[in-house]
Amino acid sequence: MKHYPAVNSISLFILFLFLNNFILHSQQSNDCLGSVTVCGNSNVDSNVSGSGTQEISYLNSCGSQEHNSLWLKVTPITSGTLGFTLKPNSSNINEDYDFFVFGPNRPCNNLGMAIRCSTTNPSQAGLTSNHTGMNGTETDATEGPSALGNSFVKWLDVNAGDTYYIAIDRPIGTSSFTLEWTGTAEFASSPSDQSSSEKPSDITTCDIIAPYSDGISSFNLETNESAILGTQSGISLTYHTSIADANQKLNPLSSPYINEDNGKVVSTIYVRMTNTTTECFEITSFNLLATPIYTTEASVNYCSNLYPETITIDAGIAPENQDNYTYLWESGENTPTLNINQAGTYKVTIADKITGCIETHIVTVIEVSTATIVNVNVKDLADNNSITVEVDGTGIYEYALYYNEDDNEGEYFPYQSSNTFENVAAGVYTLKVMDVKNNCGTTEETVYVVGFTKFFTPNGDNYHDIWRIEGIPDTFMPNTKVYIFDRYGKLIKQISPYNDGWDGTFKGQPLPSDDYWFTATLADGRHFKSHFTLKR
Repeated sequence: MKHYPAVNSISLFILFLFLNNFILHSQQSNDCLGSVTVCGNSNVDSNVSGSGTQEISYLNSCGSQEHNSLWLKVTPITSGTLGFTLKPNSSNINEDYDFFVFGPNRPCNNLGMAIRCSTTNPSQAGLTSNHTGMNGTETDATEGPSALGNSFVKWLDVNAGDTYYIAIDRPIGTSSFTLEWTGTAEFASSPSDQSSSEKPSDITTCDIIAPYSDGISSFNLETNESAILGTQSGISLTYHTSIADANQKLNPLSSPYINEDNGKVVSTIYVRMTNTTTECFEITSFNLLATPIYTTEASVNYCSNLYPETITIDAGIAPENQDNYTYLWESGENTPTLNINQAGTYKVTIADKITGCIETHIVTVIEVSTATIVNVNVKDLADNNSITVEVDGTGIYEYALYYNEDDNEGEYFPYQSSNTFENVAAGVYTLKVMDVKNNCGTTEETVYVVGFTKFFTPNGDNYHDIWRIEGIPDTFMPNTKVYIFDRYGKLIKQISPYNDGWDGTFKGQPLPSDDYWFTATLADGRHFKSHFTLKR
């Protein structure tokens, strides 16, 4: 909305055109009682249609009536001459405008005969222009209709404070028009918007009406009143949802105002500033903004195995914006974050320090735990030793094997998504199961893979000189016994898996190269029987 400075000279244009000015959009015909008051900066739109109430049919000597009419109310504040030139915005000679002037100081219900009128048809009169009006060179007070006259009559001599009504009518055509005032009389200036900015500040409030996020709320329209009025007095303000209503002072709004109109959100309010003495007015506007009130939710996991350690939850406000709000958790804390170590629902009320608007943030803390190892299936003493892990839990897990649970350098199988390890050498391992979904730590278990060498060469070179069972620490199965036989079933040696093994001798004498058999019964009930080769 543009605002215009006060104009004290009568030489101004009243623009009845689609301009980015103070205008009456889609103006319907008005009547004398609804006439537009002409002031120093009044610009209106003449997109009129229809005649309204027929008020001039028998009140003029120019032989016409209302077709598409607009009424103006003119009250000069200085004495002098009053004229105008009306120019249709189309130069088509068939565009025909008439006018009728009543007064001075005649009420709408007793206008009397028109003191000035022109109903000349420019085309029928053979004129070269379709302009009409009142000027200082003409001598006739009335003219027309049809081919009679030249479309101009004598202007008026007016006194300060006298009021005149001018009915402008378009019997033929569709064009809007501009009207240029001439003469020496001056009009009163309209009130002005004295807000410090280009227009009043937008009014922002919380969306306190369900569903709290549709932009509809209750607004105090009078918030900007003192800023708009400034030092002016004798000015009344009314609020409207359209420029047309503001211009005609129709359908004024009450305050507080709920900005909904037939299910639509009203976002712009038009303010009519009317001088209660001169009836001159100006229109300004501001926007209505309803800040949504939301309930937001988030969820986090808390690993029960961490208890009593705490984790931090927050109110859902970005760190750089946290100072713009106040916080109140149900537990009484007033910080943007909260340290917790229990599952549950945590609610915080967040208030904007400027608007006071609030929202609710709910954090649901879900208790999770590390994986539970249900079973470890070990296939050992085989050509392809394998380990398969079965776990219970809600996470997503990865699995790894370590030679030494205290030494990451002892990693044998790095973490993998498969729960099966293939081609596992005999030995003692730490099996680790890591929760990669909830970041809830690892579960560990010691796994024993039993194996033996397929051959040995006891020739004293310190390479493969001893045959033994591997992967059975004495803390695991201390009572395990291993029996070695020759190919004929003769018992050669009984050994423990925890001693130095067999060196390939019998009663101190080296035995020849051959295949030898062994049996082993483990403390867990498993029984093994297989063979190996002694090479010389």
